[in-house]
This record gives sequence, structure tokens and C-alpha cells, in this order.
Amino acid sequence: MVNMPETLPRNLKHIHFVGIKGVGLANLALYAKQQGIKVTGSDVAEVFVTDSVLAENGIGWSVGFSRANIPGNPDLVIATAGHGGMTNPEVEGAKEAGLKVLTYAQALGLFMEGSYGISVCGVGGKGSTSSLLAEVLVSAGTDPSYIIGVARINPLGFGAHYGLGPHFVAEADDYVACPLTDRQPKFNYQKPKMIIVTNIEYDHPDVYPNFKATKIAFAKFFNALPEDGLLVANIDNAGVREVLKQYHGCLATYGFSPEAEYRITGDKLSPNEQDFNVAGIGNFQLHIPGRYNVLNAAAAAVAASKLGLSPEKIKAGIGQFQGMSRRFEFVAKINSIDLYDDYAHHPQEIAGLIDASREWFPNRRLIIIFQPHTFSRTRALFEEFAAALGKADLILLLDIYASAREQPDPGVSSETLSGAVKKYNQNVHYLPKTADLTDFLKKNKKSGDVVITVGAGDIFLSHPVIIKALER
Repeated sequence: MVNMPETLPRNLKHIHFVGIKGVGLANLALYAKQQGIKVTGSDVAEVFVTDSVLAENGIGWSVGFSRANIPGNPDLVIATAGHGGMTNPEVEGAKEAGLKVLTYAQALGLFMEGSYGISVCGVGGKGSTSSLLAEVLVSAGTDPSYIIGVARINPLGFGAHYGLGPHFVAEADDYVACPLTDRQPKFNYQKPKMIIVTNIEYDHPDVYPNFKATKIAFAKFFNALPEDGLLVANIDNAGVREVLKQYHGCLATYGFSPEAEYRITGDKLSPNEQDFNVAGIGNFQLHIPGRYNVLNAAAAAVAASKLGLSPEKIKAGIGQFQGMSRRFEFVAKINSIDLYDDYAHHPQEIAGLIDASREWFPNRRLIIIFQPHTFSRTRALFEEFAAALGKADLILLLDIYASAREQPDPGVSSETLSGAVKKYNQNVHYLPKTADLTDFLKKNKKSGDVVITVGAGDIFLSHPVIIKALER
């Protein structure tokens, strides 16, 4: 049972965010500021991809976690799921002072209330699908609100917007609201009129003991839709098909499968463009790579169509979309070598990324620099990671990035993962130090290489030294 407060505090004038640099909280903070609410926050000193976003919007933060970081008596304190969640010392201090405290999941759900909520869930593709739909709605002039777990969307701008239109697009995460005090999936706090599900895979072994538990969580979320709600589902995904057997509401399916109500056909690749058709809606041109992104665009097209937008407006929005930060993002061209960055952190995402890269850059050597994200995920999906990574030409493995929600596990490492990858591809190297990585790149780079940094941790911080290594 979800314990959701009925309303946000009235006349919100000041919100304090604990863990403000996490991409979800950063965008919620930006959304609040756009409403005219004073925003303060705190976080660790580590550099995040959101640092520049917050700075550009005049949002500062204190370093560290302490009751002293909270200026005055804000109307609301919102806490990250990391850094101890609701047991964080700053959060505990706020509660002791009698301040209203909500988790990010609770707060996002409440901000969505009163709007036509559109929740986008799935192990991969949430950010891209949400961003594509937001782009379509914005270009159609509907002025939606959205909070999406990315720092920047091209050409929309930041990953959050307070709009005056009826729609609110948000990512819906199956991770828990607080690992220590509230094991409800975050998406249970959203009460949307429409849900888009991109795929269902086993992803959070620190939360779900097995894949069955994951599917049960998604089924519960789907079946909480109101009678006039709609589920837009990727029928190509096996996990989605299984969960749909337990779903009893209104449904629209999309995919390449003949079973899809909105079937994708005519998918072809031309220079810097994918052309495809969605049955019953129309033909589209997408300017980002990957079959998985065709699926994401089709999901956005179906959702927009169900919201009443014309095929012409949907086509225009999808055609304008240019991608997002940390999603097959172009970083630099160094002589004849291209450097990209991607957030992929699940084996399915990595395999899709490599396949997309093969299509986008035929006949070029593909180098994947991978930083695994969390010990629990690496252990649970160890063989799947090995098989997916083995699809690249050259694989360089950095040490595992331990998120703020878990402790290191000595039983699994990037070194042991390197040994597993060798069953699929001998051209894999474990490079624990930055100097090891840069020395290897200096000696082994080749003209025409495509280099992609991959992972949900802080691998993007390595770009300056990687660029220098590729220059020499």
C-alpha cells in the first residue's frame, strides 16, 4: 500500500533538495524554480552531469549533508533515494525540526497531480521515449510539463519544464523510493492517465530477488491505471508480453512484430537518418541511430496520436529531435577518430548500442570503454554483460562504479568480467587506472576508430584525458 500524502503543502515558497545533483532531483528543482519557488540544496563534492545545468539556472548547493545546510524553515524538504535516503543526517535533522519531508518519488507524484500524467517506464528507453514525446508535444504547441532523467535534450534544452498545458510527461522508475525506509517502486507514487512501457527486464537485483518479482511490480503499476487510462506497450519485448497477460485495461501495442496494433515497417537507414512507418499513423524520419530508438519514436508517435495530435504534427516533432545528453552523445572528433558517450548500463542496452553503432558507422573499428554500474547488477547479470560486450571490436573495462546506495562486493570485479568477456572476444583489457587507459589508447588507436564511453557512473569525467590520448 502506497502511503502518499494527499496534497503538497499549500503556498509553496521554498523547497530544499537533499541530493540535488542527482538527475531526477536536479530536474525537479529546476521545475520548482520555473514555478517561482525558491530552491536550495545539498550534495556531495563529486562532479555530476547536472552541475552545469544547476549553475546555468542559478541554483546553488551546499557540500555535504547536515541540518546546518538547510536555510531557514523551508515549506518542504525533498530527499534523494541515495546517500541514506530518509535516514540521511540532513533529512533526519529536517524531520527533527518539524519540517515536511518527502522522497523524490512522493514529490514527483504529487507535482503530477491535476495534470494528464504520462508515465514512461522500462529498463531502457525511458529517457529517450519521454524526450521524444515531450519534443512532439512542445512542437505541436501544447506546452506540456515534463521531468525527464537527462541533463539536456536537443533541441528542447533542459530535462525539465513547467508548462501551462494539460500534459505532464515523466520517467517512471521501478527502483525503490528509499532503500532503507520505503521499498515501494518509485513509479507507484505516480497516478498517470497513460503509461508507456518500453521493455521489462531484470535490472535491480538489490531490490527484486528475481525477474518474477520485477514483473509483478510492473503488473501492479499497470493495473492501477484508471478505467479511462491507456497502456502503450512494446509488444516486441518478451517481458512486456508476459506482464500483459495480467493486465486488464485499455491497451495499444507497438513494435516490429506482426502482433503489434501499431506495427513498424519499412525501417531503413540512410546517412544520419532512419526512415520508418507506423501503421495507422504515418511515415517518420528519425535523426538518431538504433533500432531501439525507432521503437522509442514509435511509442511517442502512438502516445501522441492517442492524445489527439495529427500525423503531421507528430512527424514534425520526431523529425526535430536530435538526441539527449549521455545517450549516443557526440563528444568530439579527434583527427579521424569519433568519441561518443552513452548511459547504457544494462546488457540489453549495451548490445543495442553496439548494434546501432555498427549500422551508423559501418566498416569502422568500434572501441567500447565500459564502466560497470553497481556491484549487484554486475554480479546478477555477469554472463549477459560478457556476451553483450563481446560484440564490440575492442573492449576496455574500468573498475565498477559503486553507487551511493550499496557497498563494494569483493566477489565481483571488472577484472573477473574481463575474463568472462574473453569467451566471446579475446580483444578485451582490464584497465583499472586512468593512466592505464590513456597509455593503451595512445599505443593502440587507429585512424577511423569510433570510441564510445559507456556506463551510468562518472565515466564521462574521463573525456578530457581520453581526448588528449587520442590526439597524440
